[in-house]
Amino acid sequence: MTATPPAESLSFYPRFLFSHSPTYNQWARLTAKDIHEGLHQRRGFEGQDVWFYTNHPIRWVRIVGIVVAYDDMEKMVCITVDDGSGYLMDLIAWKGKPPEGKKPKFSFDGLKNVSLHSIIKAKGSVGEFRGNKQLLLRRIEVLHDTNSEVDAWAETIKFKKNVLSKPWYLTEERRAAEAKAEEERKLEEERRSDERKLRKEKERRSDERKLRKEKELENAL
Repeated sequence: MTATPPAESLSFYPRFLFSHSPTYNQWARLTAKDIHEGLHQRRGFEGQDVWFYTNHPIRWVRIVGIVVAYDDMEKMVCITVDDGSGYLMDLIAWKGKPPEGKKPKFSFDGLKNVSLHSIIKAKGSVGEFRGNKQLLLRRIEVLHDTNSEVDAWAETIKFKKNVLSKPWYLTEERRAAEAKAEEERKLEEERRSDERKLRKEKERRSDERKLRKEKELENAL
């Protein structure tokens, strides 16, 4: 990989442009070292569940490695993975029912075949606890043969070479066009919101007129 440029020399684009990046809507194939050393959060994007690798916005990551610890606790399962990058990665699966009306983010059925020394491929979002990054599990898969493991590592190498080795860049023309499209989208949302409010107001007034007529009829009887 080429040296990472300093943050001051990078362009960090507004969130409405993230969908045009090669990483935001993808599983970023990373190593534990990439996650611990390379991912960072940036002022102005707090609480948005987005991390940055140089200036690439990342929501979801995928790692491959061997299970070196498996702790089944009261409120969560913690699986520690060693991927040979020099760092360990804790994979966290929280127990308990999700809020009503929402599907669970992780199915514990995926853990049935996971045990110590399993070679696994795990996907999830990145969290942080006491300054230590963790992977909040979404999916996990045991790799049962060497070919599957080699293929997974090849995907990681390819992703770092083709995507992460250079900063994300959008031309001025593209940014201007997308900014205009975003402004038009906001105006359309405002228009629709105004229409909904107007419709509700008309319905309210109609209900009031009906109620007045009903009372007038009752008083006339």
